[in-house]
Amino acid sequence: MEARIPAPPNVLSPEHVVDPWPGLAVLREHYPVHYDADAEFWMLSRYSDIRPISRGSGPGPAFQELLGQYLGDAVSFPSLDGAEHRHRRRLLAPFFARSGVESFQYRIERQARGLLEPIVERERAAVAAGLRTRGEMDFIEEFTSRFPLHVMIDMLDLPEVDYPRMHAWFRAWTGAEGNVSRDPELFERALWAREDFGEFILPIIAERRSSDADDLISKMCVAELDGMALPDEEVRSIAAGMILGGGETTDHQLGWLMHELTGHPEQQQALAEDRALMDKALAESMRHSSIVQYIGRTPTEDLQVRGTTIPAGSSVALLIASANHDPDRWQNPDEFDMFRTDHDASKAFIGSAEHLGFGAGPHFCIGSHLSKMEMELAMNLVLDNIGDIRLADGFEAQPDPAPFIRSLPSLKITFEVR
Repeated sequence: MEARIPAPPNVLSPEHVVDPWPGLAVLREHYPVHYDADAEFWMLSRYSDIRPISRGSGPGPAFQELLGQYLGDAVSFPSLDGAEHRHRRRLLAPFFARSGVESFQYRIERQARGLLEPIVERERAAVAAGLRTRGEMDFIEEFTSRFPLHVMIDMLDLPEVDYPRMHAWFRAWTGAEGNVSRDPELFERALWAREDFGEFILPIIAERRSSDADDLISKMCVAELDGMALPDEEVRSIAAGMILGGGETTDHQLGWLMHELTGHPEQQQALAEDRALMDKALAESMRHSSIVQYIGRTPTEDLQVRGTTIPAGSSVALLIASANHDPDRWQNPDEFDMFRTDHDASKAFIGSAEHLGFGAGPHFCIGSHLSKMEMELAMNLVLDNIGDIRLADGFEAQPDPAPFIRSLPSLKITFEVR
């Protein structure tokens, strides 16, 4: 009797979003090129198929429709391809290259210390007073959800008094980004964020046209594209994208890294004792727990994959979370192992990265160096101040049921204060 082939999963269902790995394994093994008639998009799930395609064109108009239109009136940078994309990437690259990011290191460290040190002092005092035997905190609610967003606001040199307002924009944009169910309320919030952000940022852009300060808005205002200054609306759209992308990636990735370290105390101890392992820990987190579950592509001509024709103009979802767990590419792919030998950690944050957490090719994440510096500084500061980090008794991490970005809304931990 032949084994029954399982049905393809509903990748948009809450059950799949919370635990995607069984369904992705089914897709890889039985449906590597699959059309979902209900969602009206194609899905590719194997590393060997996804990597070359992801190195081609970008998400195109689909990204502008889903999210870009809510960042401003200008076409968003990720939506562009070809010469337009190359020119803007060349303009922005110096700000986000390793050397450019290093000039903002003091701002990043200042924000990390400003958030973490008061928590450590609070818990040190609580333990000393006999209120509890170990320190405790919600690592995500109290630290990671705030840290990278505050860094980006600092790099843009925006008024600190507007932090709550900026958090509201951020949440509205992330809501639209994952709104594959087309919930009109989420789109309405994103429209509000676009208008409110515009009212806030456009006067600042106008003021900084004559500024020689070192913040990113001032630098964009004096930068030139083909001999011409960037229009206000384009600076606005880029700034909004920085707040979204700069806050989102590091926030969620730090949360998952901490989650994996609590589940692998021997690796946590090794990292605490030897910080030279940090690159390996960060690289493995990007592979094992990549927050972006898929990236969209719209081929401009027919695409041939494993004998199947995907028509030009189709919506294609490249399931990069699946590719990062493909057993044909990775040994024991579902295991978090920062000592693995089949992943070159030295490439993890550059365009030749072997994992696909940052995409690949011309659309490789332009903020990868910033994300690395934020995560490295944050984790070193954490491990300098606390140790023997465990999940709080009775706490079970529950991923947010959003299909595009896989994140933890809460991560309650206990620890020894150093």
